[in-house]
Amino acid sequence: MPRKEKIWYVSGVNPNPEDEVKIKERTFLIEARKAKKLTQSQLAELIGVTPNCITQYEKNVRFPKHEILGKLCKALEIDINLFFEEE
Repeated sequence: MPRKEKIWYVSGVNPNPEDEVKIKERTFLIEARKAKKLTQSQLAELIGVTPNCITQYEKNVRFPKHEILGKLCKALEIDINLFFEEE
């Protein structure tokens, strides 16, 4: 059975707080982490969160806070725009 796409809507990430931004599925996080040969625990330690947080980010259960998002992108060498869908 195909997995249903999960879309998040987050306000406050744009300069205009009234705008909502679509957040896309984050399977790319798993791919990027594995490409760096990092475990969830290793990545969590690098960016200062728990391994459970990494699991939640990867499964689209939780969205990283702004300061963590920057650390995550830097650690995995990915573009922050990967987290957001173009309309």
